[in-house]
Amino acid sequence: MCPLADPKLQFVEWYCNPAEGWQVFVDIDPSEEGSTGSARISAEAQARHARVITDAPKAIDELTRLGARVGKRKQGWISCFGTTLIQPQEDRDIIAVKCARRLFWVIEVEGDSGGQPEGKIYRALGQLVCAVSEATLSGYERFLTFVVYGEKAANHLARARAAWQLGISGLVIGATRNADQWVFGEPPPRIN
Repeated sequence: MCPLADPKLQFVEWYCNPAEGWQVFVDIDPSEEGSTGSARISAEAQARHARVITDAPKAIDELTRLGARVGKRKQGWISCFGTTLIQPQEDRDIIAVKCARRLFWVIEVEGDSGGQPEGKIYRALGQLVCAVSEATLSGYERFLTFVVYGEKAANHLARARAAWQLGISGLVIGATRNADQWVFGEPPPRIN
């Protein structure tokens, strides 16, 4: 599996690219950079960790090159919007704002990884459920999307179809944009 930064990079590049007028804020957890966790015992876990350590910095550099703000969201938000837009308080994997269209998009990203992926999937889904009442920008149309990658994560996402009733869409991200599958809900209209 690839590090979580790669699906975040793919999502930003394909769906809310700063070159298309989006202001994008991406949070990368230390675990996504391979700097947390217990000793990797199995060869598979060691190989996955080595890929994360190698690939995460490249994905972060590419996100930055695209124009996304990685980490330090408070500073980036203020430099981008000043005090005209109140920054959402909770940490989110990706926040994208398209001022010209008055769109506000909150995205959580999870995928197959070591350990118990279902716990991570349902925790991220819970964060989006909380965002339904917490994450708003006055005067902006809000969209909430749960992005997953990998077969196990996709199976858990399919079990959460009822989330669309709360306004949450679900996307399984593939190796190419044409391979992506919206499992429930839809992206913001005319996102590109």
